[in-house]
Amino acid sequence: MVFVVKLFDGLFFAWVVSMMSSTEAISESNSVVTGVNNEAADKSAERLRGRLADLDVALAASVAEPADFLLRTKYEQERRALAVDISTWPKRERSGSIWAEVQALIGRMGASGAQDYPLSAEDLGVLADFNLKEWPGLVAMMVLAPAWRCSQAPLFAQVPETWWSSYSLWLFTPPKGFNYPGDTEVYTQHIYRHLQDLEMWVKKNLGSVAVRAAIKSYLNQTTSVQLYFSAGHLRAHAELRGNIIRRFLVDRNVAYDLFALPREGRRLRIGFVNRHFGPQTETYTTIPCFEQLDPERFEVILFALVDGWAPLENFCRSKVTRCELMPNDLSGQLAALRAASLDVIVYGTNITAVFNQITNLAVHRIAPLQVVNNSSCITSGLASIDLYVSGDLTRACPKFTDF
Repeated sequence: MVFVVKLFDGLFFAWVVSMMSSTEAISESNSVVTGVNNEAADKSAERLRGRLADLDVALAASVAEPADFLLRTKYEQERRALAVDISTWPKRERSGSIWAEVQALIGRMGASGAQDYPLSAEDLGVLADFNLKEWPGLVAMMVLAPAWRCSQAPLFAQVPETWWSSYSLWLFTPPKGFNYPGDTEVYTQHIYRHLQDLEMWVKKNLGSVAVRAAIKSYLNQTTSVQLYFSAGHLRAHAELRGNIIRRFLVDRNVAYDLFALPREGRRLRIGFVNRHFGPQTETYTTIPCFEQLDPERFEVILFALVDGWAPLENFCRSKVTRCELMPNDLSGQLAALRAASLDVIVYGTNITAVFNQITNLAVHRIAPLQVVNNSSCITSGLASIDLYVSGDLTRACPKFTDF
């Protein structure tokens, strides 16, 4: 019996030694394979960097001479070549600094205006071959074309969460201009579709890191200026934008209750909020709202983020009760405005074009009655705004359903 145990012990020892040798052999083999794979990945990344450099040069040349057909053709060829290379990239290899470089180039192309032209038949053929269910196909599409020209651009649910920030930047990058009939409506419909999708995610999972990253990219990139050229109604677009901003920025756990006070025996206190009151369109659209208010009936206060002593600013001071320079931080601005105990607050800066400091204030409740004037070219879409004040000459045929 002892002999059998010893024999088994010997066999077991031999088996252990054998397994250790096999494991070492496998480890050595894996190291060789890993080294080969890393070397191949490095070569692929270098090839891609070469494509990036070539496209960067072609982009700069085309932007410098936008009327040059040959330079434009060269740019499209380099763009297409890079997109095709990316589309065949192994989907498991998504790490590395090369992708930050690709994202940066996508941003430069979108900001240049070079992407505003319609896609060629060759580009459309290449785009149709991309597998948009995998991230290399998505990134290839982002290189090849602006989002608003891609009706097949997927919704966020079909995009890897690690790409939501970059994808949102690409989705909401506006064109520098519209070059062909129908472009405006194509862009307007594109924005509406993806605003609906983003708002759905804001309602569904605002705490998600990916969702918040997508919202930040949207707020940093978005502008409604191109939407102004649409012949259709923009109220739905504005309300989607307003809902996203409100849910993202306003702490609903902090209540600020306001009550309208009787006006009898006192002047109505009105605050006008502009970024500044220097020479600018928004100042000229705001002055008529306050310059002739009766000082015996109205106490008028101007609030600005930037102060100066230009003649126009001095003129504004001469027409009101007082002027106040607000602090730089949002909490300080809200505190200063609320401390003024305003009956009415009027936002004279355009809060619909881009997301700015005044938009950030307007999304909060500060006074019982909150108003925007016609500095804002469309309705604000913010639940915190109660009235839109315009003039007879600025809207000859008012459509109240637009507001």
